[in-house]
Amino acid sequence: MRCLLVQAILIAAFVKQTFASDRMTEENKNDIEEIARILRETVKADLETLSTQHNKLVENAIDVIDKSLEYVDKFAEDLKTHLEKRIADLDENTMTNFELLESNTETMLNTLSKTTMANLKNINTKSAEERNEIIWWTHHRAHLH
Repeated sequence: MRCLLVQAILIAAFVKQTFASDRMTEENKNDIEEIARILRETVKADLETLSTQHNKLVENAIDVIDKSLEYVDKFAEDLKTHLEKRIADLDENTMTNFELLESNTETMLNTLSKTTMANLKNINTKSAEERNEIIWWTHHRAHLH
């Protein structure tokens, strides 16, 4: 009888456990379904909104980067054009100045040469006159006695 009583208690415990297990399983299943419903209805919409906003931000970032690259390319091309023009103008100005320097130097050297020749002729003429005067004075003085 003891065995029977133990068996009955074990069977009752097993039935209770099975019933409780089935009830827990049912509650867990209901909880899982509720969580799935909340995820579908709320979190999914939030994730879609976040995804849409993220995609818009990515598109905006790409647009900003593209516009920045276009600006940098245009600036680099404008700078290149400006520098090429400026260098050409400076080169032309430098060549003009060199030509003027060469012309002025030639004119000045010709003027210096002419002036030097005129001065040398004047010195030669004056020296000849003075030499002739010295000779005349010496000759005159020598014949005075």
